[in-house]
Amino acid sequence: MATRASQHALSRAGTELYLDDLGNAVPNEKLSAENLSAEDAWISKCDLDAFAADIKALGKTLAAQQGDADVRHLNKIVCWQRACTALGVATMAMPLGPLPFNPIAVWFLSLGVLTRWTIVAHHVCHGGFDKCDTGGRYPRFT
Repeated sequence: MATRASQHALSRAGTELYLDDLGNAVPNEKLSAENLSAEDAWISKCDLDAFAADIKALGKTLAAQQGDADVRHLNKIVCWQRACTALGVATMAMPLGPLPFNPIAVWFLSLGVLTRWTIVAHHVCHGGFDKCDTGGRYPRFT
């Protein structure tokens, strides 16, 4: 009997989600062209095992290429994020015409927060920089 990890080509760990464990999963025999809508019929002809192998190989290739350039890029994004936040804080008390608030400050503050959470934190929390030497600056589990 095959183990759960060997049954799924994209699986990396026993804690990952397995689609066949879902109660409403569609059995493979129902994935035929006549049971699918016209725009989804391509999936019945797709070699999912080959696709999974290609994606896994691509992931290994990209992971092997990680290094100092990635850390420099991350630091540049953090620098821009901090500049936007600082500019937003510095201009928030400045009146802008008849408006009771400064929309430029709001824009810079929101851009700073959005960048910190959606770009920096997302990739750090998913382990995107685990293999890079960040000097302990961006640990995944803190």
